[in-house]
Amino acid sequence: MNILDKNISELADLMDKKEITSEEIVKIYIQNISEKGLDKTVYKSLCVEEAIKKAKKIDKKRKDGAQPGALAGIPIAVTEDISTKGILTEAGSKILKDYIPPFNATIIEKLLAEDAIIPGKVKIPEFSLEDSEYSARCVLDKGALVVVGSSGGGKDVIKLEPSYGLVSRYGIISATSSLSPLTLVAKEINDLALVLDIISGYDRKDSTSVDLTQRDGSFKHNTGKAAPPVSPTASDVAPVSKVKIVRELSNNNLVEDIKKLGINTEEIIIETAKYILPAFRILSSAEFASATARYDGIRYGYRSDNYEDREELYKNTRSEGFGKEAKKTIIFGNHVINAGQYDRYYKKSQQVRSLIKDEIDKILKDGSILLLPLSDNLDENLKKSYKELGSMTGYPVLSIPYRNAKDEYIELSLLSSGFDEKTLIQFADKIEKILDSHGGGE
Repeated sequence: MNILDKNISELADLMDKKEITSEEIVKIYIQNISEKGLDKTVYKSLCVEEAIKKAKKIDKKRKDGAQPGALAGIPIAVTEDISTKGILTEAGSKILKDYIPPFNATIIEKLLAEDAIIPGKVKIPEFSLEDSEYSARCVLDKGALVVVGSSGGGKDVIKLEPSYGLVSRYGIISATSSLSPLTLVAKEINDLALVLDIISGYDRKDSTSVDLTQRDGSFKHNTGKAAPPVSPTASDVAPVSKVKIVRELSNNNLVEDIKKLGINTEEIIIETAKYILPAFRILSSAEFASATARYDGIRYGYRSDNYEDREELYKNTRSEGFGKEAKKTIIFGNHVINAGQYDRYYKKSQQVRSLIKDEIDKILKDGSILLLPLSDNLDENLKKSYKELGSMTGYPVLSIPYRNAKDEYIELSLLSSGFDEKTLIQFADKIEKILDSHGGGE
């Protein structure tokens, strides 16, 4: 029995049957992390002693007849820009060197409340300003079952960016205030759904948090491996009226495969697509410049040793503390929000963002899901534009890996209306199984 191949539900079942303990699971994962060198290549910091100590407490709770949490004994990693009390949190930047938060982010509190084990914190590029594959590598190399954080690059994993406001941002050192989505990375859809169910919900400490007390049900669902019907129909696939596919992305084998399954599809054009990336870059740079103004070498984080007065301290600290990409972003961000350029760039980009959201709302108003097949051979700027649709609208995006008969890799990005994660998860799970049964998939 290879414990590293088990999903969350399977591990929970083994623990309930007393076939394995939480401590044993944690030690297996820690050993694998060490053997594969993930402690050096993927993790920024490990919490080995704390993880084993918590696992022992969970086992004692079970032994005493108490009901453990929904994630009891399950290794869930977080990225290094999520505040963890007493644990190094540098967000990949020298400007936060040696910063140890005195509190936990809300999502950390929620994970711990359900007895999740946090084996460590996964690396990110500086403030996640660039894509990275650390989270994906952590999941694929079995350093944790799920990674929660800001970095969601990489292939052959399932990724979800939840709706803006669904998950508390309190305690997350975000690059921007409205455009940096939290990302969940997992190997299996139901693992991702289980964790999302735990960390979502209203938080009074976060002004962007949305109270969804009327939301019906959880994100969890049955993802058993029973074979799909021999001749699946659209009604077998998902409770959506239509899947809409961007025309300029539809010339690939994947779309033909989907159409052959009998799914009701429609090709569309997003008229505002060419404005997505320019508007995103302007808005994200402006928000990053504003968010990082507080890093001055006085309150916390890195402080330059080379200064004679307060102004020089501020200047040298930021010059030495920020990396090249961060400096470029700050300079551009300050440019677009200064008095002479604000209306021309920042205000105009906010208006463009509203137009983009309005167009996507019209596309999704009939209950459709928008499918964005992002293949490796796409123009990088085009791919980046569609990847930022979730950020620009605040709507959820779920991506699943797909390899066609020619072994061409395509990332299937699915976007729905806000707070409709459950439909996305159910649809993606069924699509993945049906495509697998027809010779596609990973």
